[in-house]
Amino acid sequence: MFYLKILPLLLFILQFASIVHLYIINKTANSHVPVVFIELNIIVFLSVVILILIYTLVYKFTFRSFWLLPLSITIVLSLYLAFYYLRMLY
Repeated sequence: MFYLKILPLLLFILQFASIVHLYIINKTANSHVPVVFIELNIIVFLSVVILILIYTLVYKFTFRSFWLLPLSITIVLSLYLAFYYLRMLY
């Protein structure tokens, strides 16, 4: 049961590191828009996998409050990518 307290923190750190990496590449490095867009798609795909992991683990146990931070990051990234796709259409 101890891993249920550590796993959300580890997932949050990995998600936050990937967002910081994406931000640094977008702002400072000589990046192209498709590279950033591909990395954003990968981050969102992995975040959705994390969301599925949350759904399967949280509802079996009672440690729901520890999963709110990775869950909120997943939702925000998914909405951002959906907005990015809609912006590309118009």
